[in-house]
Order: sequence, then C-alpha cells, then structure tokens
Amino acid sequence: AFYRSLGDLNQIYIELNDLSKLIGKTYLGVELQKIFILWSLKRFDEALTSLKVLYENQPDSIYVHYLLGRVYQQWGNITQADYWFKKIIEESLYFIPANIQRIKLYEFQGQGQKALNLIQELTQSRFTTPQIFIFGASLYSKVESYEKAINLLREGIKKFPDYHGFLFLIGVYQEKSGNIKACINTMVDVLRNEPNHSGALNYLGYLWVE
Repeated sequence: AFYRSLGDLNQIYIELNDLSKLIGKTYLGVELQKIFILWSLKRFDEALTSLKVLYENQPDSIYVHYLLGRVYQQWGNITQADYWFKKIIEESLYFIPANIQRIKLYEFQGQGQKALNLIQELTQSRFTTPQIFIFGASLYSKVESYEKAINLLREGIKKFPDYHGFLFLIGVYQEKSGNIKACINTMVDVLRNEPNHSGALNYLGYLWVE
C-alpha cells in the first residue's frame, strides 16, 4: 500500500534502475527498493531474479535470505522457501519470522506434526516469542487436542508472565473442550487483569445466558 501511494510504480522502478546504472555499484538499499516495487507490482519472477543477483553481491545478508524464502513461498516452491528460511541463524531478527513462515509452509502441506515439532523446538529458543506458543496452540486446536493447546499456553505464561493474551486463549480452548466451569473461572481471571477485556466479557455473557 505504501509503494502504491507513491504513484506510478513502473516509472519509479525505471528511475531506480537508472540510478543503479549511474552509481555503477550494487547498494543494498537501492536494490531492495526495486525488489519491493516489483513485489508490489506482482512481478514475482523479476523480483526473484533481482534477489538472486543481490544474493551474489550480498551473500551474507540475512534479510536477503529471508526475502528469497518469501518469494519462493509466494511462488509455491515449498522446498526452496524452506531452504532459505532454514539458513537464517537464531541470533537474527528474522529467525522467528522465518520460522513462522516455515510453520505455515508445513501446515499448508498437511504436515501438521512437522509444524508442531518445529514449534516445540522454537519454544525452547532463547529468542522465542508469545506468537510461537499461540501458533502452536492454534494447531493443536485444529486437531481438537485442546488439552495440549492449553498446556502449551501455560508454558507460554511461565516464559512471558507479563503477556496477558495467553490466559484468554486458555479460556477459549477450555470452552471448546467442553469444560465450561473452567472457562468461566479463567475468563473471570482475565477480567481481574483487564476489566474491560471485550472478549472475556462476551464469553461470560454468552456462557451465563446458556
């Protein structure tokens, strides 16, 4: 949306290309702008070609690795996408985003257990995030393993005690599992932390009416 707000993207791309030729060198910032514009124009084949050239000049750029994975993912080339996402080291800012994409790839392929195995690995990473636990709980929920979803979220609470989103989701999965009493108690706990939590209020209203 940002790039489209700039005007004629085709013309901007041409001007950036001319700038690259004028400079006579490969600058990461300029080349990335060109690639983002190609992406916005849905010219994914050209974006991939440009990324490959950029990789030859910037083989150690973690961000280029991540973008290669995203372009191959967009193309539906799961093997190549997974290859590039795997190259991203744990210390990188793109480690968790890349692995979230890997989880999505496996789920898309119907390899739910492979996705869950990866989630279990990621929960042990020192760079893990609340999103990893939420993703995992969602996958367990899809196969109706609600107790596993709840247990994973409880692990999340231990790692991220200040993140209050876990508790509400525990209540959601308790309700899905049929444990209404536990769900009500959990939603009451949510409201103790966040008195105006609309989701918890809606759940309690719905359950009390029932």
